[in-house]
Amino acid sequence: MSEEEHKDRLELELRRAINTTTPKFDAEAWRRTYRNEFDMLLARKSGKAQRVNILKLHRAFWLGIAAGIVAVGCGLVYRAWFYRTNVTPLPVQIKSPAQIVTMASLSSAFRRGGMPALDKQLDEAVRQLGPRPMSVPTARLLADLGS
Repeated sequence: MSEEEHKDRLELELRRAINTTTPKFDAEAWRRTYRNEFDMLLARKSGKAQRVNILKLHRAFWLGIAAGIVAVGCGLVYRAWFYRTNVTPLPVQIKSPAQIVTMASLSSAFRRGGMPALDKQLDEAVRQLGPRPMSVPTARLLADLGS
């Protein structure tokens, strides 16, 4: 047997084993078999299914917005409550001039009256601790540096 005869015989056997006719779609049989799927296709065609989905998305959108507003409101209320209950004011009374410029006293002044109170306290610090004339003469400092 030649190679051509083998190919012809193989094709003949394949045609016997496999139905090689062109398949035809039977819409009525499919419609009876798959009734739910057919109804879904009709709903898509008329647009009813899309309207239902749009309404569901619309409701979900507004519910999400409302939930976000509630969450932000709760966070703001909690933050205001937390800071109001946990902030302890520092003592207003300053015992020594050096305490005027500590971070605690400056922070306390700012909490009491904002920037004007802070400026007032810093002016008082400059008045009390401000520049003083040197008690050591410059010539003596230069002599100590030279040796």
